[in-house]
Amino acid sequence: MTNPRPEDRVALVDALAYLGVWPAGVAAALALVSGLALGRELAEPALLRLMAFAFCGTTVVYDVDRLRDLERDRGSAPRRARFVAARRTVMLGVIAVCGVASAMLAARLSAGAWLLCAGALALGLLHRRLKTRRNARVAYVTGAWLAVVVGLPAQAWLAETGSAGAGVRAIALLGVAQGSAIAANLVCSGIRVWPGGGIPAAERGRLVFARGLAGVGAAATLALGGGLWPLAALPASQALAALRFRSDERFRHAQLDAELLAGAILAAGLLTFTR
Repeated sequence: MTNPRPEDRVALVDALAYLGVWPAGVAAALALVSGLALGRELAEPALLRLMAFAFCGTTVVYDVDRLRDLERDRGSAPRRARFVAARRTVMLGVIAVCGVASAMLAARLSAGAWLLCAGALALGLLHRRLKTRRNARVAYVTGAWLAVVVGLPAQAWLAETGSAGAGVRAIALLGVAQGSAIAANLVCSGIRVWPGGGIPAAERGRLVFARGLAGVGAAATLALGGGLWPLAALPASQALAALRFRSDERFRHAQLDAELLAGAILAAGLLTFTR
């Protein structure tokens, strides 16, 4: 058996990124981290359904946005635009399958969870109109992500236990750790670069902000986390990514998400073995 050629590995990375697998995997992994942080009271089947819903719903939102924004992407993200244009039928099939799966999974959610999903979906559908306002984009997309990856597990946990109790502290720490990681990821992915590579001087301040935001998030989580200190792996992963930021399109649209996914997997593993 021959080893995969470098160009084959590159093509696989592109496919995972542009079909929405990386961000969808991040959503599922972050939902898992939230469930583990909240405690064992959240039944395993419920958590698995939430992870599947986060994965499928994120895939739908991201793939729809990439199809709708294809023309604008031709200038700002040419590699992604070429991939989407060549695989429009495949992406429509992925959207259809994940959309049906999302609807089936959503049928098992509570009324409170439906409200969170409706808010996140509304922001997702308005994203094409709002995304040019970069500071607002970071805020509302982070809020939409937190509604799904923290809000849904927290709502399910509260339904299981019937009382907030110690969960309030865990929810707050999840908001700090996941919110700072997601926001730093969004700032880095939205940095504008020169067509031939390189970062304009005006954009360097945003990169410094992303590094500081993720670093402060990691430090605050370690300082306040107690037994939930593994959550610091989430912002730490994005602080490290921002420190070695590269201006090429693949880093901004694939590797940032892949490193956040790795941070989430590490956090989940540490939570599993330390609690």
